Amino acid sequence: MAKAGVYGVAVAVFLVIGLALWDHFPAASAKDKDIVPDLDANVPVQIIENDELMKLLFDTNYVYIRNGLAEEPQGKKWRLPYIGAAAIAEVTNLLFSREDEEYMLTDEWVAAVKAGRAAAIELCDSLLEMDYEKSLKKYTALVETCNACHEEFELKEPTLVEEFL
Repeated sequence: MAKAGVYGVAVAVFLVIGLALWDHFPAASAKDKDIVPDLDANVPVQIIENDELMKLLFDTNYVYIRNGLAEEPQGKKWRLPYIGAAAIAEVTNLLFSREDEEYMLTDEWVAAVKAGRAAAIELCDSLLEMDYEKSLKKYTALVETCNACHEEFELKEPTLVEEFL
C-alpha cells in the first residue's frame, strides 16, 4: 500500500512539472505550420517540422548513447546505447520524406541523410560487438556526421549532439 502511495505522488509530481514546462517547449504541430498530412497514405507523412523531429527523436536518443557510453558498459548495459543508435538509424529514414525546406529536395540533402544513417548503423554494429573503443570512435563519427549536416544546411545549433569524450 505504501508503494502505491509513493508511485501516485511521483506521477502527480511529473504531471505538474510537465504541465508547468509545456509552454516552454511548444510543439511545431501540423496546425501551426500548415502541414496537412495525408492520413490515408501508405508512405511516411510529415506530422511535425524537422526541428521538432530532431528535438523529440534524435536528441532523446543521443542521451541514451551518451549515458550508455559514459563508461564501458557491462553485460546488458550495452542495450541502452544500442537502443539510442538503432532508433537514430531508423528515424533517419524519416528525413528522406521531409520537405520543410527547399534544400530537403536536393541531392546534397539525400547524401547527408545517407551518411547519417550509415554512421548510426556502424555505431549499432560496434555496440553489438561490445567493443567499447570502437563504439566510442563510431559515436564520435556519428556526432561529426550530424554536426556536418547542421553546418552544411545552416540548421539550428544541435543542443545535445556534442562530443563528451
